[in-house]
Amino acid sequence: MNPFRRRIQTAMQQGGGAAAFSPLDISGLQLWLDASQIVGLNDGDPVATWSDASGNGYAVTQGTASARPTYKTGVVNSKPVVRFDGVDDWLDNGTFAVNQPCTWFCVAKRTGGHPSYGFVFDSVGADPTRQALIYTVGSTKWTLYAGSLVDESGTTGAVFKSIQAVFNGASSKIIVGGTETTVNPGSQNLANGVRIGQVAGAGGFVFGGDVAELGCYTGVLSAGNLALLQGYLNSKYGL
Repeated sequence: MNPFRRRIQTAMQQGGGAAAFSPLDISGLQLWLDASQIVGLNDGDPVATWSDASGNGYAVTQGTASARPTYKTGVVNSKPVVRFDGVDDWLDNGTFAVNQPCTWFCVAKRTGGHPSYGFVFDSVGADPTRQALIYTVGSTKWTLYAGSLVDESGTTGAVFKSIQAVFNGASSKIIVGGTETTVNPGSQNLANGVRIGQVAGAGGFVFGGDVAELGCYTGVLSAGNLALLQGYLNSKYGL
């Protein structure tokens, strides 16, 4: 059996996969926000800090009490999420930066927010220092932005999906629930910090919904590592 497939199969058989595989097993992990690793909060508590499990210290925070998202337990496959109200919730880190090529991963579900676009993450700065993962409401598609808006080929309803986004210029791709679409979202680099839950600039494109996990690697992950990562996410969250 292919060793990558063997590791995926093992992950699926061992308690949801977390013990068999971790995103840390793939080199280049820069940011890892995992709601299941949040400690000290009870169901319904506001999230002032979401710690970075990558070890790089890029925790995202919110100093304004009214703009903090909510920690919710037992939401997806008995795992917790961070819930954004679609009105004014967001978290950010003003020092995180990543250049293309890079690979993001996420498990999220959109339930409300801005009627056109809901930004799961974006740069704290404006063009030309942006990379973004967006839910486009009218077409019910997941969308990437790094200077241009480009969509997945399928459509996504109000359900949790595993998403992998490779930002690599004209060789970029978005993988939603295992379906890959080649796209070209532009060449911008995320240079001025990252914001989770809304666009940092004008427009009020607030994301309403749940984020269970979000992370970023430098470089383009190999097909084998993308498969490992997707197997981990699908098994952990029952997708």
